[in-house]
Amino acid sequence: MKDTFQAKDIQKILGIPKFRYEYLVTKMNIIPGVLEVDGQGKSHVYSFKNVLQFAYAHHASRLGFTPQTVKSMLKIIDKYPGVEQMEIFDTLAKGKVTLFYVESGGITFFKLLKTLGKVKNEINITTDAQNLEEYINELRVKNINIKKLKALENADAYIAVNLTTIKEGIIRKIE
Repeated sequence: MKDTFQAKDIQKILGIPKFRYEYLVTKMNIIPGVLEVDGQGKSHVYSFKNVLQFAYAHHASRLGFTPQTVKSMLKIIDKYPGVEQMEIFDTLAKGKVTLFYVESGGITFFKLLKTLGKVKNEINITTDAQNLEEYINELRVKNINIKKLKALENADAYIAVNLTTIKEGIIRKIE
C-alpha cells in the first residue's frame, strides 16, 4: 500500500476539487506528516495518517461541524491520552470506531466508542480536550446542576461519524 501522498493524490482519493483541498489545509491546519515545504512549485508530502485526517475533516464538515469543532476533533483523535488504544490511524486495526459529537444539558463533547465483538471501549472528551467526568465534577463543585450522561440515548442530540468505515474506504482506494 502506498504510504506517501501529495495534494493531487488526496484530491483524487477523497474525490474533492482543489479548492476544497485548500480549504481543508488552511481551515483545519493539517500539517504534512512526511515533508512540509515552503515556496511555489513544491509539493507537501503527506502520510497515510494525514489522508485520514483530511477524510475525517471532510466528512465532519459536510455533516455541519464548524471548522473550530473539526479542528478540535482532529486534535483529540490525534493527541488525547488513551486515544491510541482506539487505533484510529492503524491500517490493521480490528473493531469499529465511531466518533459521536454530543449535546446534552448545554454541554457539547465528543464520545469515542470502539467496539470489538462484545467488548466496548469508550472515551468521553469535552471539545476543549478535557475529560468529561472531570468537567462535570467541576461544574458540580460550582453548584451547577448537570445530569450525568450515561448513554447516548439520554443525550439531547448527537451526530455520529463512523471513522472505521471512512478509513476502510480510503484503504480500498489506495490499494
